[in-house]
Amino acid sequence: MNIWKRRAGACALLLLLCSPPALARGYEGYQDQLGNAPWYDGSRARIQYQDTVVVVDVAVWSGIDDGRGADIAWIQGGWGKRGNASAKVYWEYRDKNGQWELGEDIAPAAEALYVQQRNGDQVEWLRDGVIYKTVPWNQFDTVNFMKAQFTAEANNPPADHIPGTLASKNRVSAAQVRRGVAYADTPLAIQSLPEAANGHVEKGDEANTLRTWYAED
Repeated sequence: MNIWKRRAGACALLLLLCSPPALARGYEGYQDQLGNAPWYDGSRARIQYQDTVVVVDVAVWSGIDDGRGADIAWIQGGWGKRGNASAKVYWEYRDKNGQWELGEDIAPAAEALYVQQRNGDQVEWLRDGVIYKTVPWNQFDTVNFMKAQFTAEANNPPADHIPGTLASKNRVSAAQVRRGVAYADTPLAIQSLPEAANGHVEKGDEANTLRTWYAED
């Protein structure tokens, strides 16, 4: 799910600037994964914007995917920042046909609620209740979204830093998922890809909260 992303072979945000083998991403976050239907059709989280050292790109996002490895399909959104550029709100997906799309919107607020969800025949991305991107749901109607993730990501660690410091940690709170009815808190059961160089992740005081930070150690 990645930002600027990720696993499926796209060099995420920086697809235009690098080839997939050129950079090693690092992730710090948590996830929940379902074993049977019904599948997730939405995720949301309140994400703080914490500026950080960026050479290539960094992002903090929430999203859902189908967990299929190299053929993964996903829907995600949050904030991201490229080197030598201002931070942006972003949207991203890879649909059932393998089509990958990524785009940017306005600058992130210091803290905002980011939502990615199905709404009738559309998928919509929202920041604090304002829709900033939609695509047709029929691009995903056969995808079993079995995994929800809430993650900080650095495209090129340790040169790119996971957001947050020990004294001022990056915070993702109110992590929630939807399975076709209403949103519910997620317990963030599984630590997801704890592999960013000098990056740290922990659950917050509430079960649906996590924090990340970078430390020279």
